[in-house]
Amino acid sequence: MRSVDSKDVMPASADHWRRAKELFTSLREAGAEERPGLLDSYAPDDPVRVAAERLLTTLERAGGFLAEPKIAPAEMGETGMPERIGPYTPVEFLGEGGFGVVYRARQDAPVEREVAVKVLRSGPHAPQVLARFDQERRFLAMLDHPDIVRVLDAGTAETGQMYVVMDLAPGEPITGFVRSRGLGLRERLALMARVCYAVHAVHQRAVVHRDLKPSNILVSMEAQGPRPRLIDFGIATALDGGVRAGWTVEGAPIGTPRYASPEQASGAEGVDTRTDVYALGMILGEVLTGSTPRKQMTGEESAAVSPSRAAAQAGDVALSRRLRGDVDRIVLKAVAWEASGRYDSAASLAQDIERYLAGEPVQAAAPGRVYAARKFVGRHKVASAAAAVAVCALVGGLGVSLAATREANAQRQISQMNARRAAFIGTFLLGVIERNADPDARGGAMVMDGDSLRTVAAEAMAGLEHDPETMLDLLVAIGQIQFKIGMFDDAKASLSRALEHAADHYGVPSEQVVRLRVMLAKTLEREHARREEAGELVAAAAREAAEIFGPNDPRLLSVLINTPQRLEELERIVGLLEADPSSRPEDVMAGLSSLYWRLEFGPAPSRGLPYVRRWYERSLAHYGPAHSLTVSAMMAYASAESIHGTPERALPLLEEALERSLATFGPDHNQTEAARRVLARVFGEAGMPERGLPHALDHEQQTRRVHGEGSVQHAGALRLLGALRAQAGDLEAARGTLEASLRATLEHWPATHTTVTGLEARLAEVLSRLGAMEEADEIAQRALDVMAPKAMAGPIVMATAARVRVLDSRGEGGAATELLGLTLRRLEEAGAAPQHLEALRGMLAERAR
Repeated sequence: MRSVDSKDVMPASADHWRRAKELFTSLREAGAEERPGLLDSYAPDDPVRVAAERLLTTLERAGGFLAEPKIAPAEMGETGMPERIGPYTPVEFLGEGGFGVVYRARQDAPVEREVAVKVLRSGPHAPQVLARFDQERRFLAMLDHPDIVRVLDAGTAETGQMYVVMDLAPGEPITGFVRSRGLGLRERLALMARVCYAVHAVHQRAVVHRDLKPSNILVSMEAQGPRPRLIDFGIATALDGGVRAGWTVEGAPIGTPRYASPEQASGAEGVDTRTDVYALGMILGEVLTGSTPRKQMTGEESAAVSPSRAAAQAGDVALSRRLRGDVDRIVLKAVAWEASGRYDSAASLAQDIERYLAGEPVQAAAPGRVYAARKFVGRHKVASAAAAVAVCALVGGLGVSLAATREANAQRQISQMNARRAAFIGTFLLGVIERNADPDARGGAMVMDGDSLRTVAAEAMAGLEHDPETMLDLLVAIGQIQFKIGMFDDAKASLSRALEHAADHYGVPSEQVVRLRVMLAKTLEREHARREEAGELVAAAAREAAEIFGPNDPRLLSVLINTPQRLEELERIVGLLEADPSSRPEDVMAGLSSLYWRLEFGPAPSRGLPYVRRWYERSLAHYGPAHSLTVSAMMAYASAESIHGTPERALPLLEEALERSLATFGPDHNQTEAARRVLARVFGEAGMPERGLPHALDHEQQTRRVHGEGSVQHAGALRLLGALRAQAGDLEAARGTLEASLRATLEHWPATHTTVTGLEARLAEVLSRLGAMEEADEIAQRALDVMAPKAMAGPIVMATAARVRVLDSRGEGGAATELLGLTLRRLEEAGAAPQHLEALRGMLAERAR
């Protein structure tokens, strides 16, 4: 059985996929004797039938309905591993868990690399397991964090089993790593703090891992020190109950008992992020001492069973002394029986560990003057020793000092509470904004209007000085949403202020400033008058990135793809981004996009087709079909297919892109505008102008409505509509439309610009067919005088055909033949495309007959 994303298996459009799901549902509900009748109305190779049968086969194999082993013996290699899993070749068994088997595997194309492939095992709870497996893939595809393993691919193997492909995370379980490397207490604590922040990143996506344990935290030693990677989301769940409906049997405990919280072990409702905090506390105790602070949960314990203190479990006397006090308190708070007694987030646990490492009071300790004084002395030993000499002199002012200390502590607590509250409000507000304003997060048109976004952006700007990190993140996110939904001026304002503040707060050079320079440059590139400024921003970002990142670091490469590069160098950069597992998916896709457009408008346009195809396929795998970036990639790929491949493959993609853009962004969004424009053009190129005309008319009305009559966009829409009308044979309507387009175009471009001369060539061709020979001759001659042979070969052929028609009408056939020969030689010398040369040769051959 082939991979699920094979071109001959996947339905060709959203409508096909909907019909396949309907057929699958009917087959699933029907008896075995009824299924052949349901399939009779479909051809054996119909993609709807093939997809429905594949879904049914996968369900039956996973659900235990077929009595066969999970991998047929004939398909096993000599090593006991499957010979192939989709396009991947297993080379080593890595391990197995409750839901699957993991192999190290080799990928040969489109890049050579080693990956980890997790294959779902069959079992009696297959419907629930299938749902969890699919969700693991979706969750990991959403996450973009250096300490969380990335998902690269997913599909169905020849055996019908589902698999997911991930980065091959090197390293060993965290408990084994700290022992084998002999890490000290502070190093172990710092490593665990980093793990906590990775878990917090998961929680910020509204996901609870629910199976945190040492074997799911792999650690490797890198140049910067130990690096953990969080893996295996096989039983992760979403905080939104609607997302996880049907995953588990009600009341069934799930997870690894040794690290499961009391509420998780008992199968209770309402498991939240504090369940993962409990598991982190258990792992923290084991990392420090080799033993967990609580025994394995069975669901029968009570709160009266106290956990063991880390110090009591330490086998080393010196270590035991160091664990007493704050470290013990941190571990005990993390594994509190009641969830309300634990840290409220994984980040809070990490921050308390960092407070201990900095010698500051920890949240887990009860506040007190003696405790606060001891922590102060610990941080300032030299100053405290000197101060002890003057204690007698200070006794008289002790009361005043204590009062001041109490006041300072109270103010610090208020400040900390305000900071936490601001961070929560910022995070919560960003979630609300994304759900209501970001079409990609909503899966539909925005609810929050532009004025509301401007108000929130203004509030974020006002709060930058008081809460720089939270408000900066909020402002950047708002700027990105504004850009996505077409509020370009507002996006510029938001990102400009964010860049200014980031430069003050983080300094120059810094990674934050580099990324913001590139973001702002992309908003400025839309304005022709500000493209030079955009180029200067990107150049500055490249210089700064080169100072702080290595020469092949993906963070530097992601900036360089936006700078002028030789074609060979750009190909090298994109190849490095594709091959490096640490590259951000969006940077890889941006690199493929840049390379495609460079090739499309360069000397070898057809070379861009593989790159735009990979751009689209990666976007589809990473973002899903409805995401705005996937829609953009889909349109670019379809457009390239229409030119360098076949319109028949391009048109279904374009129709789906328009359908998705209308549903997600609405009729007036720039994505919808582009989808209509490209679809109308490709229908014309495919020789079906009648099918393209409705889209061209919608496009003309949209540009008039959104950009204004006579705008650059409206002039372009009129040009496209006129060309389709001419192609369809409605010459009078085409003439009026093209003349209106020419008037509007001359308001924006000089008379010698290629946009003007190309339009004139089209108008001359229409005029000559209508018999307006004098007008046609004047316009065609004017265009031919300034058009460059190679860049404007198509319009030159069109204008030449118009002049030939004029000369023939005057009885000057010899001059017409001479003009055709001269034009053919000019285009041959310029290396024009074969189709243009063939058109001229065909006209000459016709005259010879």
